[in-house]
Amino acid sequence: MFTVAAAPNFHGRSYEMRPAIDPNPHKKPTDPAYLVSRSGPPQAAENFLMDLNVDQITCSGTTASISGPTSVPTGFLYNTPIDVPQPNAVPIRGNESHRVFSVYEHSGHLYVIEASGPCAKNCGGQGPDPNNMFYWFDTDTKTMKISRKAKVADPALSLIFPTMALDAHGNAGIGVTGASVSQHASIYLFTHLAGDTTGKLNGPFLAHAGTQSYTCAKGPSPKTVGWGTYSATVQDGSDPTKIWTLQEYGGSSTSCEWKTRVVGFQVEGFSAKSKRAKLH
Repeated sequence: MFTVAAAPNFHGRSYEMRPAIDPNPHKKPTDPAYLVSRSGPPQAAENFLMDLNVDQITCSGTTASISGPTSVPTGFLYNTPIDVPQPNAVPIRGNESHRVFSVYEHSGHLYVIEASGPCAKNCGGQGPDPNNMFYWFDTDTKTMKISRKAKVADPALSLIFPTMALDAHGNAGIGVTGASVSQHASIYLFTHLAGDTTGKLNGPFLAHAGTQSYTCAKGPSPKTVGWGTYSATVQDGSDPTKIWTLQEYGGSSTSCEWKTRVVGFQVEGFSAKSKRAKLH
């Protein structure tokens, strides 16, 4: 049982504040924990220069103290996610893909996945994109500065609901839904090995192909269709070199029915050249 030294007031945060997951079994009780959100409007924005807001939690005995937030400039622009095209059907509503979806802590670093819509103009150094995308950040907890980052975008695929986990070696595995006007919503994977160069993410790797477009008469607009926002990626509890991801895909001709699939993989089993994954 813990008591809080002072009641925190989390003003000015996005409502998707995400705790950092640290699976290190040797973590000390006095080691800090972290909460991460992003600056800006919760959902709708245009070319908003985005910061990460990091709150730190420390424990002494049974008392927890919270300090922050520390604003960490990313240099990237947040934009409202756009609707996602799919073959011979109305688009999937994309504006739910706007969150800080995953935060992992490993060896004094916070690894963060933030979803975003594309920047269309006045994009500065990051450049314009046609589809939904996500950002990957590596933040040093001592300096509270970003040491590595990447914009993850695809010229054909719109990428939504990305989640991430790290294995015991610090390799990152990311699961995401990808779709386009010619590609049913499918499960894709990205990786970043601990030894990769700054900003390098490998992928997309097709893990499971969708076979149907998602249709549903329910929803606020006949021009788009909304489906679940189910996405989770975790480290295996018994083998920390493995990662599991739960993702959605289009696989049913029945109205208002999508499919989900659990995919297990090892990041070091990927080959960027062959685009094949070591799945289990």
